[in-house]
Amino acid sequence: VARRRGKPPLPTEEDLREAHMAVIRKAVDAHADHVCRALEQQGFACIDDFIPRPTVAAMRSEAESLLEAGGLEESHSTRWDEDQGCVVSYAKRNVMATALAGGEQYALAPRLTEYVVSLVSSLPPRLSTHFEGLALNERAATNKLAVCLGSASSYDKHIDNMGGGDLRKLTVLLYLQERWTASMGGCFRMYSAR
Repeated sequence: VARRRGKPPLPTEEDLREAHMAVIRKAVDAHADHVCRALEQQGFACIDDFIPRPTVAAMRSEAESLLEAGGLEESHSTRWDEDQGCVVSYAKRNVMATALAGGEQYALAPRLTEYVVSLVSSLPPRLSTHFEGLALNERAATNKLAVCLGSASSYDKHIDNMGGGDLRKLTVLLYLQERWTASMGGCFRMYSAR
């Protein structure tokens, strides 16, 4: 049987999915030791270029597609209100968000959804192995895709885990902004609980 010469076959959706998830697993493998050391030393880790730029660009494009398709809603959070003496909900300024849940949404955001699945299946076991008693559960994870629209978009100071029924032990942020510089404005601030 003669082989046809020419272009190789185009990758299938399954090929693309597996390749993308492998990139995320490789990033976790490459950075897990640094993450563990940084968590031990300062309680947080900050890693530039955690995943390759083409991967970031693909996921950013999907986030923009979700926004254009109306797949995001005004983002809300909670904070302690001293005057009312309780936790209150508030809308974030110029921030749209959604939870990536697959299903129909998967067609618009396959790589974003796979990022969450791959990260949650690979990072918690590495951290649980390193930190005795941490016992992160990769099946009990939540996610939020937030898109800041500019024009003074912001998250007010808030607490990611207020206790009670909130079982979160780890927060991971991945910025999809390409080639950010300080002159663009915007920043992430974290405050010690102490």
